[in-house]
Amino acid sequence: MKRTLLALAMGGYTDGFDLLIIAGVLGEVLKVFKPTRLETGLLVSTSFLGSIVGAIILGLVCDIMGRRKSYLISLILFIIGALISATAQDYGSLVLGRLLVGLGIGGEIPSSTTLLTEISKKWVGLIFASWAIGALSATIIPFFVYPWRIALLLGAVPPLIAVALHRWIRESEVWLNSSRINNASKFTVNKASSIATLVTGLSQLVLTMVLASFAVYVPGYSMGTQLINWTLFAIGSVLTISALRRKHILFLSYLLIGVFLVTYSVTGLFSAIALVWFFSCLAFGFSFLYVGELRSATDRGTFNGFLFFMGRLGGAIGTFSYPLLRYELKEVLLMISLSLMVLSLIIPFLEETRIEKVE
Repeated sequence: MKRTLLALAMGGYTDGFDLLIIAGVLGEVLKVFKPTRLETGLLVSTSFLGSIVGAIILGLVCDIMGRRKSYLISLILFIIGALISATAQDYGSLVLGRLLVGLGIGGEIPSSTTLLTEISKKWVGLIFASWAIGALSATIIPFFVYPWRIALLLGAVPPLIAVALHRWIRESEVWLNSSRINNASKFTVNKASSIATLVTGLSQLVLTMVLASFAVYVPGYSMGTQLINWTLFAIGSVLTISALRRKHILFLSYLLIGVFLVTYSVTGLFSAIALVWFFSCLAFGFSFLYVGELRSATDRGTFNGFLFFMGRLGGAIGTFSYPLLRYELKEVLLMISLSLMVLSLIIPFLEETRIEKVE
């Protein structure tokens, strides 16, 4: 089990690192390739766009071929994408590398959270804690690693370690025992579960729209404040191991995120953003637990992929739009805050899940 957790943690770390490393090297990349403002937005959002596609495709692969194979494909995409990015000689090659990284990102969290939901739910938060450490590394490493190509190349190291450990990852017995392998017609649609998944997905879309923009374009004033942000994010992930009711935590998290975003947009207080990061990890971790418990083994990977798809769609929209809308940031934040608070009020009326055991 320890080797399985280490291999999955390497994937979570790579997700956070590879997604945000472009922010740390963006200044040097702009000097080399001299992209337009539109091309800059496209470059930064490419990994998010790739993860949108990867989440849907590898989410389906996760249910059809198994959690282990889907996760392995994600790791291979990470490695290839990092190598192409680090050796890119023109803007188009760099975009291609970031796109492949994004495809890997799209499959990593759906595969790993689905697997952990079925073999040991208490460790789901490990993926998001590892993600936070990877994101923090992506913030710090560019200060000490030069040239920028080396920083991008480092994104291939953790997935290489995970590939070496992959043979020790055991497949989910829940998935192996499911009837989907022999009878695809068992895929069913539950109206209540589907509505709950949609509302959770919309919440992820709106939240990630903000967080991705802040992580990439607003470094947080200093390395110290970034350390605080990602530490709070990691602490929030640890709380995912608790047996608290999923809907209660999701309602409280999204409501408070909306309140703190309003506070930040009005006052500019850094402490408000720090609290947004803390409650955001609670929202992420409990969202995947919630949706994972709503679904069965026949479609859990697909719907976790959908949830991740919605989040990264928000990330793509946010990172692409920020350079164009930064002068109207206060008004945009207020609209997003209101949307999150409205969505939070719907959550208590959604279907409750089976905390004790998944099928």
